[in-house]
Amino acid sequence: MEKRRRGGVSSLMVLAALLTVAAMPSPPSVEAALSPDYYKDSCPDLESIVRYEVTRKKNETVVTIPATLRLVFHDCMVGLNSWLHAYCQEYDEDAAFGWLSGLC
Repeated sequence: MEKRRRGGVSSLMVLAALLTVAAMPSPPSVEAALSPDYYKDSCPDLESIVRYEVTRKKNETVVTIPATLRLVFHDCMVGLNSWLHAYCQEYDEDAAFGWLSGLC
């Protein structure tokens, strides 16, 4: 008998949760804010720059590809240059695999 009550209570809880979710208003529809040609006016050569740098780093060593993509082509392009400048003052050359030396 005890097991039956627990099952009934948990079924009731699931039903209540489903009804609550179903009764919630749907969020307003939004349009995507990302654009594939975002840098078309400010940096028209961006694709060729990225292609060149990725190829250069790939030929140098495979280890730095993810770090280069994230730090150079994400943080700098998005405008987090202040973070990069602050980091450049206290970075460890060995830990950064030497790639920051050309930027700082």
